[in-house]
Amino acid sequence: MEASLRERAYINLEANNSGQDSKVDKETMFHLADMEDLSLSSFQGNFVNIIPPHWAAISMYVDEQCQHLHVIRYEASRSPFIIRLPLNRQNLEDPDEDTFTFQDAQEELRAIIDASDATVHSARDDTESMKQKGAKTKWWAEREALNDRLKDVLANIENMWFAGFRGIFSQHQHRPELVARLHQSLDNILDKHLPSRQKLTTAKRAEKVVLDPHVLDLFIGLTYKPSPDVDVDEALTDLLYYVVDILQFNGEANAYDEIDFDSVSLRAEIYATPMLTPSSSSWTHRMHCNHTTKRQRASSMR
Repeated sequence: MEASLRERAYINLEANNSGQDSKVDKETMFHLADMEDLSLSSFQGNFVNIIPPHWAAISMYVDEQCQHLHVIRYEASRSPFIIRLPLNRQNLEDPDEDTFTFQDAQEELRAIIDASDATVHSARDDTESMKQKGAKTKWWAEREALNDRLKDVLANIENMWFAGFRGIFSQHQHRPELVARLHQSLDNILDKHLPSRQKLTTAKRAEKVVLDPHVLDLFIGLTYKPSPDVDVDEALTDLLYYVVDILQFNGEANAYDEIDFDSVSLRAEIYATPMLTPSSSSWTHRMHCNHTTKRQRASSMR
């Protein structure tokens, strides 16, 4: 209980330091009043650095209005990485896109659980009906249909809530030398495609915004053992919008409609993929196929 309260306090301290709106409810504040030092360094030492090597702990919570999902990744000897995802951001970017709100997910999950309980209880309480011809087949068909509904819920959460940020769950090992290589490659791509970078003098280029390694790990996480159902190119584009927003927040403004995101995403994927398994022939083949397919797609859109 105390560890949980400490975590929530830490998250809110981080949020306040980063300029985000955040609150600690009255119950939490009541318990925190009797606690010892709640500094960021003490939390890091007492709760984060004890995580075993090569492990990552993920904490998630929804705000009081159920509009934003906060996701925090903890790893020993690294500062926590916090992202806040608007649950309706797909609709914000494109009003014609379908929405999948927290309430939608909650209602569908409850419906699935209620239907699952009903089928289990019917099989247990009405054994005579289950002996009829075709009853077991029908029962299993209902169970499989519920599995499909649950799969759809999880797919919507992954694709509509997390999208490009699903890399925060990646189990790849953080390797600073590979992150540095990716940073240099991505920086070169941004220099070529962002209008703001094309206007910089040599002196100003030395003052460019340096992306946090956690952000670069999001790119690598997308291409680490990806599901065949995941559109990696679309997810990478989502992250590129995030990078542009980071730059804008730090004073480097770019208009979205002046950036060729299709071209940037293509180049970003080519650079990100070999960072993980450079000796894997299957990954090399996949990268080549993706390069060819997306180049044709980009050409057809012009």
